[in-house]
Amino acid sequence: MVILISEDDEGIRNVMEMVFKLKGATVYTTTNGEDALKMLTDGDVQFDALVTDFNMPKMNGDELITELFKRNIQLKKIVMVSGRWDNSNVMDELMEQHSNVKCFFKPVAPETLINAIF
Repeated sequence: MVILISEDDEGIRNVMEMVFKLKGATVYTTTNGEDALKMLTDGDVQFDALVTDFNMPKMNGDELITELFKRNIQLKKIVMVSGRWDNSNVMDELMEQHSNVKCFFKPVAPETLINAIF
């Protein structure tokens, strides 16, 4: 499993990276949606999954996910996490529209992330 994590909070990003590496995944990280989109579209790495924060600099997670679907970029699993409850409507819409998208509110237990990806 090859996972891209896009999270601007270094501590959260590092914990997610450690959790997935312990499960045997290859993990790449970015700190914003723009860099994540570039990594997902440049073709250098074939990603299986994306874990993204909702609120990030340059491009939010919902914008990133929407752009991936517009470009027909296929990922087995997409997980978006948010620390803000006011994002719930957008998160619900994404999950209703796309069966491979799961959304959670922070803090997210490591087991929840693992179950959502593996």
